[in-house]
Amino acid sequence: MPERPRSPRGQGPTQPPDNPIPPPQQLPSGDYSYTVELVARIENQLGGLTEAIKSIKETTKEHGVELRAIGKDVYAARTVTIFVGAFLTLVIAVVGYVAIPLLFKLIDIGADILKKGH
Repeated sequence: MPERPRSPRGQGPTQPPDNPIPPPQQLPSGDYSYTVELVARIENQLGGLTEAIKSIKETTKEHGVELRAIGKDVYAARTVTIFVGAFLTLVIAVVGYVAIPLLFKLIDIGADILKKGH
């Protein structure tokens, strides 16, 4: 059996002959006008992004102020609700304390009238 030739190992990467190395990318022109144009476009876009970020920061500050005001309104409404609820509970308790004995007296009077009527 004939021996197959061994491939060299550890000698670095090899390029197969059927895959040629692509040529380096060619720039559009020999001068730097294309690069300067690209940098100008990037600076323009960066300026727009900077303005957008400033606008977002201002809007966020305004929203924070509005949220604080809403929080204060909610706290005030909660406090008023508690006081109104306590006041109504007190009024109902007093009315009930006074009305229940009167109601029982009316029931007794009605019962006496019914007994006498028969």
